[in-house]
Amino acid sequence: MFELFRNPRKMHSVDSAFLLPNSKFLFLVFPFIVFHLQNFVPQPLAATFENFSNNMKNAGLSRKSYQALQSYQLRYMKRFHSESYESFLNQRKKFDEARRKMDQAKADVRDAKTTTAIEKKAICYQLTVDDFDQQTEELIKIIEALPKLKQGYIRDIILVLAKHKSYHIDMSKFFAASCA
Repeated sequence: MFELFRNPRKMHSVDSAFLLPNSKFLFLVFPFIVFHLQNFVPQPLAATFENFSNNMKNAGLSRKSYQALQSYQLRYMKRFHSESYESFLNQRKKFDEARRKMDQAKADVRDAKTTTAIEKKAICYQLTVDDFDQQTEELIKIIEALPKLKQGYIRDIILVLAKHKSYHIDMSKFFAASCA
């Protein structure tokens, strides 16, 4: 890396992965680069360069804190698919299975020929209807809870947008201070 600063002609021999590093690499190398570039900055501009460097460090720290706040605000929405949606799908499967069993029991009652068979099938049918009603009530409870979840998610999104707006206001202050 030192060779690149000492001999810029060797830049073409460096692979493109180094020229376009990921953000973690830049985060580690940027202070090093700034420190060594200060030696080459003319003395009258050193204070401006130092001010710009400090503003960029502060902007980076501010960005990390805002990202953490925004991620925290979206924590419930991120968990929806693993918690709420899975229970909804499981209950929906139980509901569909209960409906299928009820339809089968109804067909069995129609197909029964003797009165004793009809009575037995009717009792089975009544039990499946009761199970179907129970599954339906549980599914309705989950569906009725979805608008409340949606309202909570809307509040979270509004908070994230407010944090995002304040982040951009702060960033504009950092950049205005670095240009001044």
